[in-house]
Amino acid sequence: MSPKHNDPKQNEEKLSPLAPESFPSMPDVAGVTLAAGACGLKKNGASDLMVVELAPDTTAAGVFTRSLTASAPVHWSRKALRGGLAQGLIVNSGGANVFTGAKGMQAVERTVEAVADHFSCRPSKIFAASTGIIGEPLAFDKIIGTGPAMERVFDVMEKVALWRRFYNGLYNENNEHIQMPLDVAAAKVGISK
Repeated sequence: MSPKHNDPKQNEEKLSPLAPESFPSMPDVAGVTLAAGACGLKKNGASDLMVVELAPDTTAAGVFTRSLTASAPVHWSRKALRGGLAQGLIVNSGGANVFTGAKGMQAVERTVEAVADHFSCRPSKIFAASTGIIGEPLAFDKIIGTGPAMERVFDVMEKVALWRRFYNGLYNENNEHIQMPLDVAAAKVGISK
């Protein structure tokens, strides 16, 4: 092996020259909690699922494709938008859920129902979006599983909320503002930054 392959700097992930040297404090967005993780839709194990919880009765608006070949999640979300209210959003990558017919609609319905159950709301308040491979039925069982997969996503949501509190700063018992670096806050709650 050549010496340059052993050089740790050669193996580091390259950052864009436009990447900032530091990130500003991330203020909480009132009424919004989000999480992302991997549920197994992507073969490489990368993150492929995002869940957003919104405060009850959040006003919803949307703009959708006018394509006659819209995905099942687009059809679902158009219908949900008629109510004008949202409490959640679930987005997956690794499967676009387009040209999947009744199976695609069933996948959206089952996924949305699982999120609605967790958020204690009607399914019509949950919106859905998908991106990825076209024409293959969405493996919604990987998203909702028999429980543990979805529970992992909701566990991550709780950890992300706590991570943001640590990163943005907390007040200790002496009323001192304590703020942690991104990586320390992430390690403290058991997530990666």
